[in-house]
Amino acid sequence: MYTSKMKGFKNTPELMYRYLPKIKLIYIVRDPLDRIVSQWRHYRGRHPDCADFTELTRNRHMRRLILGCSMYFQRISKFREYYPDEQIHCMTFEDLLNNPENSLKKTLKFLGTEPKIVQMLDHRGKIPRINEAGAKGREYIDKPIWGDKLKSKVLRRIKPDAEQMLAYMGKPLDYWNL
Repeated sequence: MYTSKMKGFKNTPELMYRYLPKIKLIYIVRDPLDRIVSQWRHYRGRHPDCADFTELTRNRHMRRLILGCSMYFQRISKFREYYPDEQIHCMTFEDLLNNPENSLKKTLKFLGTEPKIVQMLDHRGKIPRINEAGAKGREYIDKPIWGDKLKSKVLRRIKPDAEQMLAYMGKPLDYWNL
């Protein structure tokens, strides 16, 4: 939530820099459409009265909370006003899941630490997954289905930003299915 557009996090980059100017930041992003579904499910699991998934673009609170967090480049740009790119490591959730050893090696190298990858992975060599929908006291919420109209509206909002983020990370623009 540190990169959230929510009012309470508005000054996060400035405050972090004021007290921690030398830290290294790790920013993990995922396919924005998948992230939107995941965040809505988590939020709905704690707030059953929240707007329906189909209302994402019409409900102001949902636009700020759910869609706003998927504007990755916009959000990381606020941190880049204070921190140089050498202090920011961006990676994708997909890379972390699909190639955890390589992703963790890159991250630990960025942090300047000795890579002890084996201790971070489960017995299958994968990242342990413990934050599934319905975890941490949230009600389990079924995955909503993207309607064509809603998906089109959401993509009009987030696709340019997602493409900027992919370019910033050196990923092909078709890395995510946008």
